[in-house]
Amino acid sequence: MDTYLLKKIARLYYEEGYTQQEIADNLTISRPQISRLLKRAREEGIVKIDIIDKEEDYSALEVRLAKKFRLNEVIIAPLQRNIKDSLAVKGSEYLGRILRDHLTISFSWGSTLQKVVEMIEISKVYKIEVIPTMGGMGSRGNSITASEIARRFAEKIKGIYYVIHAPVIVNSKLIKEELLKEEIINEIFKKAKKADFSFVGIGKISPTSTMLREGYLKKEDFQILKGKSVLGDICATFFDKDGNVVETEVNERIIGLDVRELRDSTIVGIGGGPEKKDAILAALRGGFLDVLITDEETGLFLKNY
Repeated sequence: MDTYLLKKIARLYYEEGYTQQEIADNLTISRPQISRLLKRAREEGIVKIDIIDKEEDYSALEVRLAKKFRLNEVIIAPLQRNIKDSLAVKGSEYLGRILRDHLTISFSWGSTLQKVVEMIEISKVYKIEVIPTMGGMGSRGNSITASEIARRFAEKIKGIYYVIHAPVIVNSKLIKEELLKEEIINEIFKKAKKADFSFVGIGKISPTSTMLREGYLKKEDFQILKGKSVLGDICATFFDKDGNVVETEVNERIIGLDVRELRDSTIVGIGGGPEKKDAILAALRGGFLDVLITDEETGLFLKNY
């Protein structure tokens, strides 16, 4: 069978949309023979079939970063106009993937984690406990507190949730000590330490940070942290550019778990955007995370370190 006929049959089938039977009738060749000739056209390279994936493949970058920073997994979100939405889509996909009965899942606070919970679509009921890792009530922004995120997620899965009725940062060490005498708060923190998965935001301490904007952090506290060269935080655990935890007077007033107290969990960090790149790098240097969900630009930035 000459190449010319193979090309002709291939064009009729793949480009013109003829059925195999129509080609067989027109060329007076049996339909089984047309099928064999189309297979031969593929084998000889006359026809090349490419599968076009609309979503770019970041798997090579994900594997490289996971190996580089000794993580269980890295998930890269495509660059979009709204980075938080893009991160939340990937976060909700990961959260949906790990769901099973009898899990305990904890959440820190933040607008990206709030979006993760908003976006996840769940079609069944799970026997899961959902725990906040920190207090939350600031002067505003209560929808992004750890307790509120835990509540919303638990309601979606019909699970059990717990609430910490306390601010994340109180006015004095004495107030913190008195609050931690409350049995219910201690019990919640004990459960959070034993969580199977802990979802945490990655923050950067800057004049535009959510922690300052939403009233969780006072201006005086911000100045204390900047004076100690604090770059970022996870669960209000503050760290410098090298990932070293920085102890300050502010730490003595925080109602919440230090991220290092979550080490028995799989800690899933979600964060991205150009303003957070150096804080995410510092968090990785500190070894605080097991899984990182970030954006493409940040992933490429991390590759060079």
